[in-house]
Amino acid sequence: MVALIERSLVHKNIVERCARVRIHVSGDFFSAEYFRAWCQVAAAHPDKVFYAYTKSLKIWSENREWVPSNFRLIASKGGVWDHLIAEHGLRYAEVVFSRAQAEALGLPIEEAEDELAYGYDGNFALLLHGQQEAGTPSAKALSALKADGWTGYGKGHAKAA
Repeated sequence: MVALIERSLVHKNIVERCARVRIHVSGDFFSAEYFRAWCQVAAAHPDKVFYAYTKSLKIWSENREWVPSNFRLIASKGGVWDHLIAEHGLRYAEVVFSRAQAEALGLPIEEAEDELAYGYDGNFALLLHGQQEAGTPSAKALSALKADGWTGYGKGHAKAA
């Protein structure tokens, strides 16, 4: 598995041209073996920062000794394994419906392209983003964020100027 990941990174010229590598824009660690393979790949490139958001907290917590210092993991709150966040002191990101909610939780907000994910040691908030089902509280919250200038996450689109 390590060789397959390495080949993919080399084929796409990622390791040579990128200082940071985000693992999974969508998707997650599906097995402990796959998680450990990414840990080994990160360890093989100590001059790069690898990072990933994950709900696979059981896999992470059971394999913490494999995680090299250049592999920045962020627990995505809202999953079945959330109790492991406090139990193991895992760093997390929490999706919030408003800036006021993040402030009440004492969490800085990720405003740009994962700067807190790879360059900050604490927990943080992500503003609600993506598709939301019409008529739901989340859809109403997203509309309010957009009315305030929020355009979502994506290169150059984090916040309207």
